[in-house]
Amino acid sequence: MSLPPRLRRHRASLVALVAAAAVAVYVIAAPARADDSKRRELVDAINRLLDNVSSELSDVPRDSSASDLERTIDYAAQIYDKARELKDHAGDDSDARRMSDYYPDTARRYQDAARYLREMKNQQRRNDTAQRGQRRQVERRALEPARHRQGPARVRAAATRAAQARRHLRKPRQGRA
Repeated sequence: MSLPPRLRRHRASLVALVAAAAVAVYVIAAPARADDSKRRELVDAINRLLDNVSSELSDVPRDSSASDLERTIDYAAQIYDKARELKDHAGDDSDARRMSDYYPDTARRYQDAARYLREMKNQQRRNDTAQRGQRRQVERRALEPARHRQGPARVRAAATRAAQARRHLRKPRQGRA
């Protein structure tokens, strides 16, 4: 294929122009591909963190410790950071834009609520400990021998009355027929 005479003179310019266009297309398309993979990476990371929060929260009602809540607060901080970073890579993906718009605020509000819940769990643990101590004290008193609660004279008097009552019940009743 031969070029028209006018374009032959500018052959080098034409080659340079085509090369520049190819480079421009590559440069423009490369960040879009990078944004797609980065966006997918961030969305996957956020979803993994949400799964972690969910599994940690399932243990909270049974556990008097607040360690599960501490971990969820840390996960929420990571979700906040990743959602903020996702804002730069969301592009035309509506789900990614929604996540980057709403998740940072939701993560912060969750952290505030979890901190209050952590304080309630700590108070619950203190109350449980106090109740266990009171229960042990009541049990010790119930098991404690009577002589420690009452003086020796009272114990002897009670023992004497009990013995008399037993003898009285054992005697056959006479005179009644």
